[in-house]
Amino acid sequence: MTEDFQEKYGAEVLPQLLAVLDDPVPRVSAHCCSAITNFMDGASEDLVKQFLIPLSQKLQTLMKSGISIQKENAVTAFATTVVVVKEQFDPHFAETTALLLACLNENQEHPYRQFRAQIIEAITLIASAVTPAIFRACSDDIIAHMMAIQT
Repeated sequence: MTEDFQEKYGAEVLPQLLAVLDDPVPRVSAHCCSAITNFMDGASEDLVKQFLIPLSQKLQTLMKSGISIQKENAVTAFATTVVVVKEQFDPHFAETTALLLACLNENQEHPYRQFRAQIIEAITLIASAVTPAIFRACSDDIIAHMMAIQT
């Protein structure tokens, strides 16, 4: 997507994408997550931070309770959203990291290998988006958890 699209239509499109995340058809909400990932490429911090809380909540719900395609697409959409808002996400970093690490632990079965890899990537992206002090406060726990992962 071009930045012009987000600039011109972002305030109308993002609420619609938020609504579609609630679609009862898993494939629809999963593809909506992919659309959000694409939308975030070029979206402004000011636009995205307006929708950060409801977007985070819905994506976290899909990460926790969706089927594998929903989980995979939601975690990627979540990480790309955080990259846009950067340090605006600082207050939510510890809680989110705990959720992602819990998802890593709870999804040990073979069908979730891709999801687990995406969680690790998401943690990396989110850690690079927040301020160094916020990351340092949680880094020992994250590293210890990552070292204990069963592959």
